[in-house]
Amino acid sequence: MGLSFDTFKKRSKGLLKFVDDYRKLSKIPVPEITQVNLNDLISSIYELWQPSLAKSEVNLKMHVPNPKLTLATDRNQLEQVIINMIINAKDALQNTEEKEITLSAFQ
Repeated sequence: MGLSFDTFKKRSKGLLKFVDDYRKLSKIPVPEITQVNLNDLISSIYELWQPSLAKSEVNLKMHVPNPKLTLATDRNQLEQVIINMIINAKDALQNTEEKEITLSAFQ
């Protein structure tokens, strides 16, 4: 019985260490807030993703009516969120005929 308890104890410690390490890895960094021009941000994401999406027959569009629109945000974190949304949208469109994603920013 002592052997199985020791095994359980070691497994528990290993699991707790794994969970703690994962939590450290998944921490979101402190945002660095600046004024971000949303037209510039969306344009750069569009230029990065449009060729790749076109190969997958996904039409990527952008719509930013006010080219001077800004937002106080962490540019890198917002960019990562938008990229994740593009990837999710691309996956969701996989079995559809009309594949289109529009990046929009407006007030």
